[in-house]
Amino acid sequence: MEAIKINKCEGYLWWSDQQEPKVCQNEAIDICLDETKNPFVVEGQLYDKEENKSYSIKYVDGQYLINEFKVEEDDD
Repeated sequence: MEAIKINKCEGYLWWSDQQEPKVCQNEAIDICLDETKNPFVVEGQLYDKEENKSYSIKYVDGQYLINEFKVEEDDD
């Protein structure tokens, strides 16, 4: 189980019980990614503007694959 808390988030989360992703624009999110819970996040791409971090979330074969990247200022 992993928690992601972002004060100013940009990106999207696609929940398993939704027809389209939830788009986030400069909003706070606090999610707990628990493989045993339903609905679950199928996919997500999030960016933390305050911490300059990018998160990639995929739910594959009953588990979350979460990659966190630090975005450097000189990255385009």
